[in-house]
Amino acid sequence: EANHQPYEVDSNYSSATVPMQAPTPAITVTKTPSQSTYIVGSPITYTFHVTNPGNVALSNVTVSDAFTVGGTGTVGEISCPSTTLAAATTQADGTVVPGAMDCTMTYTTNQADVDLSKVDNTVTVVGTPPQHVDPATGTLVDTAPVTATDDAEITSTSTVQMTLNKAVDMSKYVDVNNNGLTDADDTIVYTFQVRNAGNVTMSNLTIADPMFPAGSITCPTTTLAPGETTVCSSAPYAFTSDQQTAGVASNTAVALATPPNSTIQIRSNESSANVPLETPAPSVTITKKADATTFVVGQKVLYTFTVTNTGNQTLTDLAIT
Repeated sequence: EANHQPYEVDSNYSSATVPMQAPTPAITVTKTPSQSTYIVGSPITYTFHVTNPGNVALSNVTVSDAFTVGGTGTVGEISCPSTTLAAATTQADGTVVPGAMDCTMTYTTNQADVDLSKVDNTVTVVGTPPQHVDPATGTLVDTAPVTATDDAEITSTSTVQMTLNKAVDMSKYVDVNNNGLTDADDTIVYTFQVRNAGNVTMSNLTIADPMFPAGSITCPTTTLAPGETTVCSSAPYAFTSDQQTAGVASNTAVALATPPNSTIQIRSNESSANVPLETPAPSVTITKKADATTFVVGQKVLYTFTVTNTGNQTLTDLAIT
């Protein structure tokens, strides 16, 4: 019987190469407001479309937003459906579909935003890639976070308008010469009702009136919010003899104020107040009448004198001779 011994036979070597794709972490963000213009109290919803076009997943994804212009209104919390973003995938047709999610934030504008005429803010997104192998040491090390930003600006149309109504405060009229007439040297106080009819805050309010020197018209406030009204008052004004001769004290005033972010004063409408003046014109008439048309010797006759003040002044010390 033959003695068969086992023996080993070596085959050829065979290898397979699996290509390794280098990690390329990336992140993007697009910010979109729900409207491009606003008024006071407009609720704005910002949508932050965050994508991961890279080939590795991202974790600890954070979204923050900072206002660079305006933003003193009511800011809501940023809401995101997740703190992770899947890596981009390649479809059969070669289309690359990034991982994506939408975050939202609400903001309600205020008067300060309208005064600024615009609101601008910037969103920042940050994502953390997985660790990678350090080719020098062959150990896992942290990968630097990826970040992206985007900003959006919304605007407000400013409407600047003021109205003025000049009037006479007769409760403060003084008949200085006590002659019962509105004439020279009598004094009066004028009022100036100013209303902010625009949609922005007006400041540095003054009244320009040629009848009054600077500083003689005072206002309880020099800043008016939209829709707000104030009443300014003059110092007592003494009518002149020229105005008495003309028969009227008449002049025109205008309100001046400055809109936000401007040094140019805005003028209101012109407003006038006319005060009729009288020239003293004393006059009197008398009518004499007897109680008989004929008489005899020794008969008493009663005379009646009817005195009428036909002027525009009160007469005193009446005497008939």
